[in-house]
Amino acid sequence: MYDFLRPDPGAYANLQRRATGRCVRFRAQPMPPGAVPDQADIGFEVDANSGCATLLVQFDVQWFGAEPTVRQWFIDGQRQFVNFADLVAWVQGPLASSYGVNRKSASPASTNARQNHSSHTTATIPLPTTDLEDVQVRLLAESSQSQWLDADTLYQGMAARVIGQASALRTISSTVTRHLMRSAPQRPAVLFSVGPSGVGKTLSAEVLAELLTEHSPGQQRWRYLRLDMSEYAEEYRISQLLGSPQGYVGHGERSELVDALSSGDPGVLLFDEIEKAHPVIFKVLMNAMDAGRLSSASALPGGGHQLDCRRWVFIFTSNLCAEDILRDLSPESRNSTPEQETDVCRQHLRRAGLAPELVGRIGRFVVYRPIAAEQRVTLLLTMVREVAAEYGVTVGHVSPDVLARLLRKGNTTLSNYGSRAERVRVDELLGDTLAQARRQGQQHIDELSMPMVMCKTNNVSPSTGAQS
Repeated sequence: MYDFLRPDPGAYANLQRRATGRCVRFRAQPMPPGAVPDQADIGFEVDANSGCATLLVQFDVQWFGAEPTVRQWFIDGQRQFVNFADLVAWVQGPLASSYGVNRKSASPASTNARQNHSSHTTATIPLPTTDLEDVQVRLLAESSQSQWLDADTLYQGMAARVIGQASALRTISSTVTRHLMRSAPQRPAVLFSVGPSGVGKTLSAEVLAELLTEHSPGQQRWRYLRLDMSEYAEEYRISQLLGSPQGYVGHGERSELVDALSSGDPGVLLFDEIEKAHPVIFKVLMNAMDAGRLSSASALPGGGHQLDCRRWVFIFTSNLCAEDILRDLSPESRNSTPEQETDVCRQHLRRAGLAPELVGRIGRFVVYRPIAAEQRVTLLLTMVREVAAEYGVTVGHVSPDVLARLLRKGNTTLSNYGSRAERVRVDELLGDTLAQARRQGQQHIDELSMPMVMCKTNNVSPSTGAQS
């Protein structure tokens, strides 16, 4: 840690490059004098889009020194900066002061240790020189990447499945990987996904849980649970979430949510269309977001009624005010900063009547935009593959005439109704062809062309041209 407290542009330039788009973690770093424990993990991250920088520290460090910003850093577990230069200035200023380090030199303890070490070595043979800070950054960063999922890897995995939402997926990847780095999180990671219907909000949550399981050390299972909040519009429905109190019907029966949270596994919990839930549900969720725990009316296997959700990722989705939010951000601002998106979302959701207590507790808003025209072909190819798989058929190549027909038929579909309606169009055009292949025991179609589709759709034999 002392190496970062000294002015060294070369080491910091290398660190900034490695931390852009990912979290670089350093294990067992010395903490300021008087801290308990005296060593802890720290992490550096730079947002690839906005350039905002974050310095993280594990949550279980207690320090009662004089510098208030350093005390708050330990309490919050992170400190955010407008850019990397501001992070460096804070590290070499208030943080260095808390270590008792002079900005122009290393700590006395560090210097003495080097002098004592050199007195026991062969003084007549000069040692080769190197940039020790650069070596440390490289080794520790590579160690971190080999054991912990970084934001760039998570983003690449999600982008392969969720089409046309690069900005949203980068925000999710960055937030989730920071949460993973915390050895003792105090609350769940909380994201609020806003955007039109059918653009990938729900799919992102599903894919996220799959990738976290795939990349977790020891293949630890990450649970995924989707709750349709339109089913919780009445106050009494809260018993479906947390169980019925003693004396009420259903007491002792555990809900799907209780089962998931009491399993001991981490997970992704999706609250779909949160604006449709009853306000009493919001109050329950606020406690979870503040304290990282929920109280269940049902007794849990290990005793007690407290559900621990600190290692979970909470994702709320809504299409409330989506058009207004997108209009304020404008199509030209696809690269708007997360802070700008959060401000616009909070303003509109509060005006729409969503509980201000809930809106204020959201850690990050994620904006999903309509699928761009140039990305529709990729999305349609994905849908053709998925629809074919439902019939038990694989497709080798889709001819351009089939895609052109789909594009013409659904010219305004994505902007109005999202990708779900496009999936219906794919099934309407290709369903008869795929069903016929299944009836004939054909498991693979080498070339899916428009003449083949029309023959099957019109029930015409391609050899005779007669009705079959």
